[in-house]
Amino acid sequence: MNWTVKTAFLMAFATAKRSSEIHALSCASDYMRLSKESVTFHFMPGFYPKTQVHYQVPEPIVIPALPVPPSDSVVNRSLCPVRAVRHYVSMTKELRNNRARFFIPVKGSQDVARATVARWIAIAVARAYAGMSSIDLRNYGIKAHEVRALSTSWAFIIGRPCRVSWMRLHGSRTAPSLSSILGL
Repeated sequence: MNWTVKTAFLMAFATAKRSSEIHALSCASDYMRLSKESVTFHFMPGFYPKTQVHYQVPEPIVIPALPVPPSDSVVNRSLCPVRAVRHYVSMTKELRNNRARFFIPVKGSQDVARATVARWIAIAVARAYAGMSSIDLRNYGIKAHEVRALSTSWAFIIGRPCRVSWMRLHGSRTAPSLSSILGL
């Protein structure tokens, strides 16, 4: 799977944030902190999430790394959003120049559109439904927002905060399609 699509999906699933919020993340040194245990993002200046009051400073987004138990290290590494972020930043380093936005286009000088990030997330979800006909896919209307719904629903089901609960989903027997979404 394309690393951009995979990274966008993992970030959306791990954070339960809207695609507009994922789009507004910056990887400039003042706005992103990457460690072995997590990645912390701040929004680009001037961006306010849909439900944010304009006089409050938006809270940073903290994405924890997946633990890597010895018995399941290959799967955990491939599903870890922190690893995906680290790899994406490394892959796009030479293309960045002075661009602060996290996701950047491969060619051209314009920023990636918010709708493009949503499309990448939807592509990852659609790949999980690869066996379905195009008519069924249209009928289901796969959208990036479904990832947000799935992430928050799973958090509710297991009674955990959303940013922690997604880490348990990959091990659930009731949701084996996460690995198939990412082409594992």
